[in-house]
Amino acid sequence: MNKLFNITILIILLIGCTTKTPTADTILEEAIQAHGGWEAWQETLSISFEKTSILYFPDGSVESEVTQSQSFQWKPNFNGSIRWTSEDGDIHIKYDGINVHKTINDSVVTDQKELEAAKKSVLGAEYVAFLPFKLKDEKAQLTFVRETMFGNEEVYELSLTYKDQTERDDQWTLYFHKQNKTLYGYDVKHKNRISRIFMKGFDQSAGLRLDTKRESYFLDSLGNRDYLRARFYYRDFIRTVK
Repeated sequence: MNKLFNITILIILLIGCTTKTPTADTILEEAIQAHGGWEAWQETLSISFEKTSILYFPDGSVESEVTQSQSFQWKPNFNGSIRWTSEDGDIHIKYDGINVHKTINDSVVTDQKELEAAKKSVLGAEYVAFLPFKLKDEKAQLTFVRETMFGNEEVYELSLTYKDQTERDDQWTLYFHKQNKTLYGYDVKHKNRISRIFMKGFDQSAGLRLDTKRESYFLDSLGNRDYLRARFYYRDFIRTVK
């Protein structure tokens, strides 16, 4: 009996030793594959879509709602464009990787601070819309943190930093679904406030797995949900390929 018991324990230990935690690079590669694959992403010339952003006050009432037409081209050269209508009128910003332009009711904006903010808006919109593909960047440094729970799902938690990052930059934590390998959500620490974003829906009609709904919650000092800050809806994807 003791001999059989010892053999059983040895088998369990051997199985345990062969179960390895995946590396951050492996988790990212599997996520990219789950979202359509790197080859499909590399074949993409451009993607356009409509995005609706709804912000909420702590009591749940709507603070603002805006719908934008966003389009991004990567080949042969980068070109990003965002159009929307606000209280100020019809706004259009675009950035070609070198020059940034902004117009309000066809009047050209020349203020450099406004133009710099417009550039960041284009690059930020492109970045969040096309995760996890945008994480495959030589400047990005992903580090495995732990296996944990995100909502009710088992996930891998990874921290994200960039080689040129400063203390003033946002701090990102990413959560990848342990079973289906997709990017399931992420935390962004901006100054002293943390937002937690959940992916709530996706569309694969354009040949890539693209998010159709996200929810963003402010977290309290204990890391629990404080209140729903925003919902984002993406629709009408049009993708062109080589």
